[in-house]
Amino acid sequence: MTTAAASITGAPPTLDEIRTTAPTVPMSLEQTGLTTDMVEQLLVKTLYGGELTGLMLAERLRLPFTIIEPIVERIRVERLIEVRGGTSTANYRYVLTDLGRDRAQQYFAINQYTGAAPVPLATYVAQMRALAASRGYIDRDRLRRGFAHLIVPEAVLDQLGPAANANKAIFLYGPPGNGKTVLAEGLSRTLGGDM
Repeated sequence: MTTAAASITGAPPTLDEIRTTAPTVPMSLEQTGLTTDMVEQLLVKTLYGGELTGLMLAERLRLPFTIIEPIVERIRVERLIEVRGGTSTANYRYVLTDLGRDRAQQYFAINQYTGAAPVPLATYVAQMRALAASRGYIDRDRLRRGFAHLIVPEAVLDQLGPAANANKAIFLYGPPGNGKTVLAEGLSRTLGGDM
């Protein structure tokens, strides 16, 4: 039964039925919504940590190598990076030159973020709305199924249910060891799907 079918019949969807379509993998720089300069800055700052292959760079930025390859080649020609060996551009081992390290420090002075390439806010918002819509209403039975592996007082479920149905951020607080992580994991099972 699909989520749509579940809402028509009135039966709550099972946790396995709650899925959304992941965003498509971008195949061009334009599809990422990023500029060449943004990706270049991420590449250079990522290489500041040490030598990486082209495929490792792509993995760290969470972008296909075909998107970053022209940028890698451009910054190689500009002598910001050099090749330390390898059999193909995707497997070349890249390292920053002295000029590249200076440039990385300039980029870090502006922004210290390294990691996955960001997504445009509009894309993120659209995906979060689709995810929230696919989850549907969380009734008490569905909440209990998400926490079936635990003994959770009804009073706690009474608080978690409305919070989860609000489709907003939930702030769990308290001293170490009071169950914040366990509650978050139970909510994740209840909501289902991937984010």
